[in-house]
Parts: sequence; C-alpha cells; structure tokens
Amino acid sequence: MDNTNAKIKHIKLTNFTVFSDLDLSISSGINVIIGENSLGKTHLMKVMYSILKGNEEIIKKEAYSIDNKQTIFSEKLVGVFKPDSLGRLVKRRRGVSNAEIKITLEGEKIGERNYEMSFSTKSKNNVVLGESAEIQGLSSLYIPATEMLTIYPGFLSNYINRRTPYDETFYYMALALGELPSRGPQLKEAKQLLKPIEEATNIKVSNSNDKFYITFDKRGKMEASLVAEGMKKIGMLIYLISNGSLGKNSILFWDEPEAHLNPKYISIVVDFLKVIASRGVQVFVSTHDYLLSQRLSLIAENDSPNKPDMQFIGLYNDEEDETTVFEVADTLAGIEHNSILDEFALYADDEEEIMYK
Repeated sequence: MDNTNAKIKHIKLTNFTVFSDLDLSISSGINVIIGENSLGKTHLMKVMYSILKGNEEIIKKEAYSIDNKQTIFSEKLVGVFKPDSLGRLVKRRRGVSNAEIKITLEGEKIGERNYEMSFSTKSKNNVVLGESAEIQGLSSLYIPATEMLTIYPGFLSNYINRRTPYDETFYYMALALGELPSRGPQLKEAKQLLKPIEEATNIKVSNSNDKFYITFDKRGKMEASLVAEGMKKIGMLIYLISNGSLGKNSILFWDEPEAHLNPKYISIVVDFLKVIASRGVQVFVSTHDYLLSQRLSLIAENDSPNKPDMQFIGLYNDEEDETTVFEVADTLAGIEHNSILDEFALYADDEEEIMYK
C-alpha cells in the first residue's frame, strides 16, 4: 500500500514494560512527552519506532509470510530495546505473562491500517500477529540522546562484527548518517528545511573519508571530535536533513533534544520542530527541559493560523497499581503532573526563603 503522508494515529499497550494499560491518541503534528525518569518516555517512542522499522524491513525484503513477519517484529523489538529476551518486555507483575501492542496508522491514501501483535514470557520470543497491514514508503528516524558524529567512524563495522552496548537506534542512525547528500527535488526541499537552522547557527557539516567535520563561519573547519557536544547534536540534525534522511512526511522520534545544549540553541531546536511539523513531519519528543517544553507550549497557545497540531503527554506513576499512567493536554498548563514545573516551583520557594533570611 503506497503512502506519502501516513501518520501514527493511536497506540495501545497492554502489560508492556512499565505500562499496564496505555490507550493513547496521537497528534499528527508534535507530541511532547514529559515525566520523571523510568516512567516510560523512551519506551513509548521506541515501541512505535520498532514497529515502523519492522514495516520497512518487511517491505524491503518482501517478507510477507506470517512466519517472516513474526521473526522481523521479534528481532526489531529485541534490537531496539536490547533486553535479554523478548519476554523481558512483558510487565513484571503477578498474574501477567502476556504483552500486547496495537498501533494504528492513518493517511489520505491508506485510510486506517493497524499493527496488532502480542508476545509472552512463554512464547520463545515469537510474536503472534493479529491484523498487520504493511505500508510502502513509510519513513521513520530515531535520534538518540547521545550525538553520533564522533563515534560514527568505524561504528557500522564494529556493530555488525562485534558485541557492543548500543541498541539498534544507533545502528539505524549510523546508516542514515552514511547516506549521500540529496540531489534534485529532494535537495531543494532539504534547503528549505535547513535555511532557518543554518542561518541561526552559521555552521555547515561535511563527511570526508568517513569522518565528520563542522565548519564555523569564523573559526573555520574542525573535526567533530573537537566540537562541543551540543553543537555536534545540531550538526547531526543538519546533516540528516541535507542527505534526505529527515524530510517531508517523515516520522521523527527525538530523545531529549536538550541534552548538552545551551539555552540559545534550545530556542533554535523549537523553531526547527515547528517548521518541520508544518511541512508534514510527525514529531515525538521526550524531554526533561523547562525551556524546551515551555517554548513548545507557547507555540501551542498562539492563535497563529499556521501553527502545527500539538499535544502534551504527561506520564506519572499510579502508586496504588505500580504502573505508569498518562494525561494529555493541548498545552503544558493542562498537564497536572508536571515534574519539571514542580521542581522549578520548589526552587523558587527555596530562593525566596533564602533571600528573606
């Protein structure tokens, strides 16, 4: 089934990692996921990414038999999450041995298509499929919290031939960074996406002999290993756009964009996310950052006619059932369990108390 603009519409997780029962509608624009550590922000993005990469591999290998699909989805979940076995992704609680995943995608050309699967601690890592409809041309990109320009040289060879601590999101990111620069219409589109971020940073990124370099307006060309971590993250983003790995109608998962970034560049990232979402990219962002989340909320609160669709997903712990639950709002102000804001409010109280003393 051909696709030019399919998006994730809905996800349902039952007894999957930290989630007993998550039933969540998804925004076609920007989805901002917040919550304390270990509540499943990264897990939520990774499970969607695993299914999309499984879809891509089924199409690429023309592996349409049930047995082949089961093998591929099992391998994707294990590769992306890196557990000892697939059964380890089943939530640990008394009486539970089975996990279920249902992801619904929707687009103008495909209508509604579902991926339904289940697996258990007793299934010997075999995924049992329900409805599973492959979609041609569905492109996804997962940007991990750690930059990859420095570790890229030799990464693919080491990943394939040796045991490494990296999960498959790093492998796919290395493959994306290895793509050649775009040409023709794709290059024109890339330049449109790149213009605001290149004007704001005044840097360019190149790959020579499998090694990345970042060129600054005044400091000249430098090896990526000599550049600050935050600038390497921006540089990685620029290169992924320039070679077409991140383009119109992609689905982007970005884990903690704020890591190592100066607040000045947080604002640049927010503006960039707004631009790509308005051009058809569906975005998932997990964050612990006050400025990033507040600036995104400011866009959502604006009455601008060209603002992207956006929602905020707050994850928090249900202490009674020891499971992660969620709340959804159009703006950050609508999220009741906001650990980022709570901590800043506590800081303000402490500061006021010290000043009065």
